[in-house]
Amino acid sequence: MDLYPPSEPSRPTAPERVRTVLTRAVEARIAVDGAHPSACRVMQLRPDGSLALTAPAASGVGDLPPGATGVLEVIDLAAVPTGESVRTLVWARGRVRPTHADDVLPLLDQIALSNPDPALLDVGHGDVLVLLEVDSIVVADASGADDVPLAAVHQANPDPFSISEAAWVRHLHEHHPDIIERLRLRLPRRIRRGSISLLGLDRYGLQVRTEGPEGRWDFRIPFFTPADDDASLGRALLSLMGCPFTHGLRARP
Repeated sequence: MDLYPPSEPSRPTAPERVRTVLTRAVEARIAVDGAHPSACRVMQLRPDGSLALTAPAASGVGDLPPGATGVLEVIDLAAVPTGESVRTLVWARGRVRPTHADDVLPLLDQIALSNPDPALLDVGHGDVLVLLEVDSIVVADASGADDVPLAAVHQANPDPFSISEAAWVRHLHEHHPDIIERLRLRLPRRIRRGSISLLGLDRYGLQVRTEGPEGRWDFRIPFFTPADDDASLGRALLSLMGCPFTHGLRARP
């Protein structure tokens, strides 16, 4: 019997994955002809299709003529440290446009409304703010690589747990190792042996890894029903455990 209704998606779409990575990633680098590759401490997708980025002034990114071609690489790391922590990569290619001095403060204010990152305070004090006018986006993970239309990225929403995911995963590892251990029963028999760890979660399911003498395997375990908030995520986890109280049963008095 199929435990997972075919009408329910089992993983985020490619545009959703891009939005999620752009929302939570803490590691990104931009490479532009005529400037040194540099780390971007803040990035935000803007309504006009551009990405607002901060970069070190010493890189020269802010001194380039408008239209210089650049590639932004955004790295999404596993929620807990692992031997292979990179789980998703997003590449955005486009044209770099330095910001006019009069536009910097209004742009910073707009960014801070949804992303009040302290690194924004360094713009003008060692960092510069530039815009990347995106022409193409590619997302790659263990399932393969996808070309993602920019319009689809704009229409998609980041995962509701994009910010809280790491806290959830650490909590489960530290306080509920029994739940992670019981996930082993949801895996194919050939990869159940060895240690098991939870790599990440989203509204559609969990990503787990088993490691042993025979190798390392990553496997996705979908929820019976997608979760939208902490309460429904808790119910989804209990359902995977086979807890009867999530299906209308009550404890005996």
